[in-house]
Amino acid sequence: MSSFRLVFLSRLLPSPVRIQLAILGLSLLGGICSTQAQSPPFSGDLALLFIEEQVAFGPRVPESDAHRRTLDWMERKLDTGGGLYFRQQFVASRGEREPLELTNVIARFGPLRDGGLLIGAHWDSRPWADRDPDSTHHETPVPGANDGASGTAVLLVLADILGRYPPPIPVTLVFFDGEDLGRPGAEEDWLLGSKYFAAYWPVDRPQVALVIDMVCRSDQLYDREGMCQATSPEVYGLLESIEESLGYFLLSRQVRDPITDDHLPLLQAGIPTGLLIGLEDPDWHTLNDLPGNCSAEALQQMGSLLVEMVYGSYLH
Repeated sequence: MSSFRLVFLSRLLPSPVRIQLAILGLSLLGGICSTQAQSPPFSGDLALLFIEEQVAFGPRVPESDAHRRTLDWMERKLDTGGGLYFRQQFVASRGEREPLELTNVIARFGPLRDGGLLIGAHWDSRPWADRDPDSTHHETPVPGANDGASGTAVLLVLADILGRYPPPIPVTLVFFDGEDLGRPGAEEDWLLGSKYFAAYWPVDRPQVALVIDMVCRSDQLYDREGMCQATSPEVYGLLESIEESLGYFLLSRQVRDPITDDHLPLLQAGIPTGLLIGLEDPDWHTLNDLPGNCSAEALQQMGSLLVEMVYGSYLH
């Protein structure tokens, strides 16, 4: 790690943040401007390769060998780019259950100031295949190709682009740990990484945030999540404008009941946030959540949407 990176990290030590109840309005988006230049291309094939590499480590269950190896692998990918990254390590208390050592990874690109965009995805995988059709597998960890690896892969390809083409706005990528540990009777174990991140906010505050999860299935439409639609409808409006400019149709007009995912702590911290999650996956939380069920085209479309959001003069 370079001395410059160490100086940068010293400016980003976590400090408690006041929870803001008011969600920022449409005016914060600064209007929608026309694209000034063509955005860099996004490779869905590379994202699919990154999914395969993650799954090859084994299930990324916190404190497992696969989890540790994946963390090192992610940081090697980030180390080749032009951004600055660091670990946000913490111990998650879980009532009468054993505490867990978890790690969020945060990468920062563009101007060092408030504003711009935060994009998050979780990189852990679920310890239990509790929706598998074979009940004997319900205590077996899931491979997590779509649920975990897909969002991580998209963010890593995006990080490579951001390193090669410095963005005009601040961009923060957050790889949340400990998202998928909740069970009946232990509901507080969901979203451990994003809860910690939002409680000890370690970077400049973004203008808008987006969380992506389960984004590699083909022909997937993304419904509007209930809490995001109620508190930050302008984010979905922005996404509509971007997908229209690309000729895509990814965002449905259906509003889904509130979902437990990493967007919730960001909303509670007062950040206008949208969630893009592909819930129509028959292999969710099963042993069949494998790379062979993922689509490079779906990954390319999601990645291109994010690239355009960064480079297309939609934010300030």
